[in-house]
Amino acid sequence: MKKLDKADILNLLRQVAVLLSSGLTLLRSLELLRHAAAKEGLRQLISQWLLQLQAGKQFSQCLESYPHYFDPFCRLLIRIGEQTGELDHMLNRFICREEKNREQKAKIKEALFYPAIVSATALLTSLIMLVFVVPHFALFFSQAPEKIPAFTKAVIALSTFVREQGLGMLTVCCLIGLASFFSSPFSQGLPAFFMRLPYLGSLTKKIILMHFVQNLSTLLAAAIPLSIGLKTLAPLSTIPTLRLSILKLHHEIHAGRQLHSALYLDPFFPTLLIQLVKTGEDSGTLDLMLEKFAALYLAEIEQRFSQFHRLFEPLLITILGALIGGLVIAMYLPIFHLGTAI
Repeated sequence: MKKLDKADILNLLRQVAVLLSSGLTLLRSLELLRHAAAKEGLRQLISQWLLQLQAGKQFSQCLESYPHYFDPFCRLLIRIGEQTGELDHMLNRFICREEKNREQKAKIKEALFYPAIVSATALLTSLIMLVFVVPHFALFFSQAPEKIPAFTKAVIALSTFVREQGLGMLTVCCLIGLASFFSSPFSQGLPAFFMRLPYLGSLTKKIILMHFVQNLSTLLAAAIPLSIGLKTLAPLSTIPTLRLSILKLHHEIHAGRQLHSALYLDPFFPTLLIQLVKTGEDSGTLDLMLEKFAALYLAEIEQRFSQFHRLFEPLLITILGALIGGLVIAMYLPIFHLGTAI
């Protein structure tokens, strides 16, 4: 099957939800969409779904064959929709969730794009100078009668090391990077590592909490009991710290505590969340209070990324100037000494 964009998948599910809400069955809706699909990949995907549905599978089971398009939480929402007879509503909830996530990721990428480009430019320029420019100066200085400054010697030694060992180190780093990227323990431990960093720690924790609260709010809005919602979300979390906290919450709720009291026992959860949850439990609007908390954290996260972009831009330019300027000065320093000697 041809690879599809996530936007194509979301648009397809949105069309399915519209047809279901108009009273059509799932099979009939998919048959209509298969004939109307403009992309061959979509037609192939819908055909596979139809074959599986006709064989007796549930729609949520059909999606298990495509984990790169549908995460466990998506399949959970659709399974709930099938059980409650509100599949169209669950599809709409999933689409809203995914669109919010896409917007958040786009903003994060936009904030990190400029620093990444400047950093890559600085690194590439430095490597070009060390590999191609510095050796010519080193050859010239080796024939000069004057003593070479220590700073220049250090740069020449670095150039020699990069030219002799750089390819091997680059290969090893690439292999380690690829192995780490596809390693489950690494991907699960990365958020924990970020949470220990001075500036990124609080930001990472806020992002993790925001997604957890959004998911819990979605389940509560779908009339899923709190205890079952927490029990469901725990195994879906890929972050060990959050998974352990969710299990503790489930244990306390199962023992008869209210959610705000259970949250108070775990330092992972902030005071603001506890206060909003207490308000939601007292007023019977827990899902709305959780959604408000997620919205507040989202606004704060976007503001932090905007500040990060504004602060990091001049810092990167300074580092780039110091790095390139340092290499240039190191190469011309002996020439200045020669001129002084003359």
